[in-house]
Amino acid sequence: LLEWLLAYYGTFPSIEAASASAARYIPASHDHPKQMSLHANFAEVTRESDYPVLFFLSPIASELRSVFDLGGSVGNLFFQLDRHLHFSRELVWTVHDLSFKREAMLEFARRKNEDRLRFSDQLLSASGVDLFIVAGAIHFFEPNLADLLKRLERLPKHVIVNRSPFSDMEDIITVHDG
Repeated sequence: LLEWLLAYYGTFPSIEAASASAARYIPASHDHPKQMSLHANFAEVTRESDYPVLFFLSPIASELRSVFDLGGSVGNLFFQLDRHLHFSRELVWTVHDLSFKREAMLEFARRKNEDRLRFSDQLLSASGVDLFIVAGAIHFFEPNLADLLKRLERLPKHVIVNRSPFSDMEDIITVHDG
């Protein structure tokens, strides 16, 4: 009865179990059409949780030439931060996300007349970048951040993690209802 009442809320023993439970209630995941429009809307607002990123990026923003945005969806973080930090025209902001998001991200950048955004489905594209940033997405990736960074030939100069759950307790698996 409790499982029925909780639906897909709660904790699960594996990602597979969480996915199977959610699939009974939610017809789509990251590929849901509203996900792209939701993230496009995030490009237009500065949320309270973005202010620490602005604080730490402000002194180095003019020096940035390469950024790797892990789980960056349609590139919304670039637009939101650029409004405040006025990144260099030489900056290349690479969004890494699921391959099916490529066209939506590129189209979003075209509509905004922005040519500094790129898309990559290869984590190795982050090797040696000036900034590796992940905002609200690290919990969607396996393995953990340290192991992801170990795969790179050269570590990024700066790493920023924002809007991400952390704990020193045992790992748990939940369903994120976006």
